Amino acid sequence: MGWQLFIGSIPLGVTSLATENIEEIQFVIEFYFSLLVLSLIGTALPFVIWFKLLERVQLYKANAYSFVIPIIGLILGYLFFSESLSPAQLLGVSVIILGVAVVNSSNFRKVHIEN
Repeated sequence: MGWQLFIGSIPLGVTSLATENIEEIQFVIEFYFSLLVLSLIGTALPFVIWFKLLERVQLYKANAYSFVIPIIGLILGYLFFSESLSPAQLLGVSVIILGVAVVNSSNFRKVHIEN
C-alpha cells in the first residue's frame, strides 16, 4: 500500500511543481500540522483500517467502507481547518452512509449471496 501511495504521489508532485508557485508556501507550524494530520489520520489510518477490515469481512463489505475515506477528510477539514461543508458535500456524505448501511444490511447479503 505504501508503494501505491508513493508512486501515486509522483505525478501529483510533478503537477504541483509545474502549476504552483513554491515561494508562496509558508513553512510554518500550521503547514506541518496540516500535512501531518491529513497524511496520517486522513489517508494512512483509513487505509490501515480498511486492510484490517479485509481480514475480518468479505471483500464487498470492505469496499463499501473505502467510500468513507473522503468523509474522514471532510470531517478533519471542518474540525481542524475551519473549512465549510457545502450542501452538495453533505448530500454526498448522506448517500455514502446510506450506501454503506445498505451493503451491510441483511437483505443485501441475501440478494448478493443468491446471485
